[in-house]
Amino acid sequence: MDLKVDCYILRIKAREAWFSWPFLCEPNPSNITDKVICKGLEKFLINAPFTIDEINEIRVEKKTFEVKKQGD
Repeated sequence: MDLKVDCYILRIKAREAWFSWPFLCEPNPSNITDKVICKGLEKFLINAPFTIDEINEIRVEKKTFEVKKQGD
């Protein structure tokens, strides 16, 4: 049996560069709340290589992957 997984990725543009951080994976189908997105952003910014004032744009992307289980 295969499993579909939705991965949510923060894409942040700062200092003319894009940074990516996968912050949550959930079984498909899934939807996340604005609050969950904000928590992911907070965790990323703790160790970000830039300050919050340098952020130009923030996006959240969802990618779905099929995970093949061996032995089923």
